[in-house]
Amino acid sequence: MINHLSYSQIAEFRKCGRLAFFRRYDKSAPKFPVPSYMHEGTAYDKGVSVGLAEKAVNGQEPNETAMTDAFVQTLQNPEREVDWTEANQKEAESNGLGLVRLYRNEMIPDIMPIRVQEKHAVIFKNRPWSMIVVPDCEATDANKETIIIDNKRPKMGNTPKANSAITSEQLTAYSLAWQSRTGSLPTRVRLDYALAYKGTPQDIDRFAAICGSKSGGILGILSLTSNRDADAIRWYLQVMESVAINLQACLDGKIEWGYASPDGWWCTPEKCEYWQYCHQN
Repeated sequence: MINHLSYSQIAEFRKCGRLAFFRRYDKSAPKFPVPSYMHEGTAYDKGVSVGLAEKAVNGQEPNETAMTDAFVQTLQNPEREVDWTEANQKEAESNGLGLVRLYRNEMIPDIMPIRVQEKHAVIFKNRPWSMIVVPDCEATDANKETIIIDNKRPKMGNTPKANSAITSEQLTAYSLAWQSRTGSLPTRVRLDYALAYKGTPQDIDRFAAICGSKSGGILGILSLTSNRDADAIRWYLQVMESVAINLQACLDGKIEWGYASPDGWWCTPEKCEYWQYCHQN
């Protein structure tokens, strides 16, 4: 019986049922190295969260060294093997340090964190499962309005779509957690993208903060803002209900684990680590 759902669990199952099975339930599935860009994101997230958490406690701007040390420590001591074949580890460290400092100096001063990566269980009276949510940062801005922030560190050179904050189900899940805790929805939700480029992106005017990198490129923070209303929450609850029913049916052996759409960019040998394993089983 499913007791808890998480955003990542829901997203994974909707993306590809067999991927969800291989990652979470198939004890025979091989364990692959973590792609370098994902590990860079984990390290960046650690550095930023240390600073946000410090400010949440004492109300002061965080210690830069504590943030950069946390980033380097995480980057250099991965919990799993990292695949660096498509990236330069020294460049990744240099860019990551620059982005952590940029976020500390330009973004953190404008917010007052309330909670940072604090787990919250959304309990439903009419459902047998709960929703586990760990928002990156719940904060107030200069106008004392509530803002929920999700930090992202995309692959080198990748620029997010302009409507990413509007379509982000992760921000909807975070808003659901806030509503469960406070009884109201946040004023705004925001995606803060930490981006690195070899050159200068064409849409540089959209960035909230920029600086140069040691390699001659550009480092920047791109903030995309939206909001969430009752309709968005209601829709996501319907998604959760559908996933819970179908996931439970898969676990009970009543239906087969679904396959990704053949047109999905992630269902290729280059993008899915389980592609070969999947096609052999």
